[in-house]
Parts: sequence; C-alpha cells; structure tokens
Amino acid sequence: MLKYQQTEFDTNNLFINPYKEWPYTDWAKDFILDGPVTRATSTLFIIHGIREAVSLLRELGDTANADKYSAWADQLTESVRAQLADSNTHTFGDRLQENAQAVLSGVATPEQYTAIAPIFRAGSPAWVVPKDFFEVMSPYYGYFVLNAMKKLDLQQDALDLIRRYWGDMLKRGATTWWEEFDPSWPDVQKTLDRNNYLSMCHGWSSGPTSYLTETVLGVVPTSGGYKTVDIAPQLGDLTWAEGDVPTPNGLIHVRVDRRGDSVTAAVALPAHVSATISLGGKSLKADKAGNYHLTAP
Repeated sequence: MLKYQQTEFDTNNLFINPYKEWPYTDWAKDFILDGPVTRATSTLFIIHGIREAVSLLRELGDTANADKYSAWADQLTESVRAQLADSNTHTFGDRLQENAQAVLSGVATPEQYTAIAPIFRAGSPAWVVPKDFFEVMSPYYGYFVLNAMKKLDLQQDALDLIRRYWGDMLKRGATTWWEEFDPSWPDVQKTLDRNNYLSMCHGWSSGPTSYLTETVLGVVPTSGGYKTVDIAPQLGDLTWAEGDVPTPNGLIHVRVDRRGDSVTAAVALPAHVSATISLGGKSLKADKAGNYHLTAP
C-alpha cells in the first residue's frame, strides 16, 4: 500500500491523483470530488496514514521498512509545510478537514496551533453550513476533528461538540449513528428524501466512542495488544466517568470522580498489563493485576 501511494505524488511531494480515482475526503462541500482542497487534504491524510503504518511496521519488527517510510513521511512533512500552510494566517485554509489532518499528521507545528485552534471552537465560520450544501462535516470526519481538538488542548470544546452534534442526533431519536448529519437540519425525513442512500447505522460515525475512551477515561495503548497503557483521565466539566476497555488479557476498568477540589481515579487492571496512571500532575506505576487509586487536585 505504501509503495503504491508513493506513485501518487508529484516532484513537489503533493498528492496529484494520477490514476483519476475518487479521492473522497468527506461529505462536505468541496471535499467530495477531485479538486485542490480535496488533494491538499488527501496529502495531509496520507502523511497521517504513513505515520500510523510506521508504528505497525515497528510492532511487526520490520525495522527496515519502518525506517524507510518514516523518512518518506518526514520528507513529505517538510515539503508540504512550506506549500500548504497559509503564510498570512498560519493555518491550513479555513476549513475543519484540512486543519484537522494538518494537526494529526504532524505537519502543523506547535507554533501554528495557536492560529489553528480558533477554527475548531463553536461559533467560528468553519461551523457555518454553506447555503448550497447541507452539512459542515460528516459524523465520520468528526472523529478526526475530535482528535485534532485533543492535540490542540481543546478537550472541553470537544466535549461540547459531542453534546451539540452527536447529542443532537440522539435527541432526534437515533439509536445508531448516522452517516450524515448536521444540527441545522430541520427535519431528518426531508434529508432522507434528498439522500435516499443515507446509512442510518454507520460504523464510521462512532468517533465519540473512541474519544470518550481515550480522552475522558484516558486509556491509550502504548504497545501492541495493550501490553502497556497510559491512563490519563480528563473529565472536563463532567463530575464522573466510568467504563471498561477490552484487551486481549481482560477488561481495564476505570472510574473517575470529582469531589470538591479533588479528582480520584480508580483503576482495575487485568494480568499482563502495565499502566502509567496520571492525574492532575501526579502519576502512579501499576505493573500487575489489581486495583489502583490516585487522587489529585
């Protein structure tokens, strides 16, 4: 796959869609068909994918290919930083999709985060639905938006987005996540009449599940098979959160409670899983099965 993708870039290290494929990015205006915005976002998306693939190659012990494609990702990153970033605004356009992938791919620099972050906040022009379209982003792309907001240290904004976006879907009677949605929709049936291909049970739209698990509960694997994990809960304005994370060796259970001026995390680990539990500047190492507690301001 990586070798094939190398043939899709020009000498300027930009994705050019040479095989005239459908470079779908998102069900949003300008991101559905081939065009400058779609190609730019695809360039960033592929860099994101290469870095994920490099992690898998290292887990497989394929150091040679991991090093080879890591170097390619670095080459692309250096090149597209100069070509796709707006030198005036220090952002990657004014849309959610491009900027989310710029952040997640590592192309956007920490210095650019300050300029990019306002694009994701409620009330920014990026959340206004174009008059000739019907959604700003699809629930599918919301997964990348949530994760970009996490990297931009906008965790509370991300929680608020889950409430007003997927939460609004629930208020309309959803029992499964829909393929397309926007809170501005006046009537779901009218949308179904317009898009009769719309999936009402779409696995790609389940981004909040991952986000709530990895950010609110804070459970993130740091090696294959959850042999090692970081557990760093972030409640935001929630008073508590609780959940289980399935691993090959059993469930990791996490309960986080805010009481007065302190927050307590209670973690139950299965055997053969080592964890670093972090909370409010404190940390705890857990390297065997059992129950662990950590309290912090």
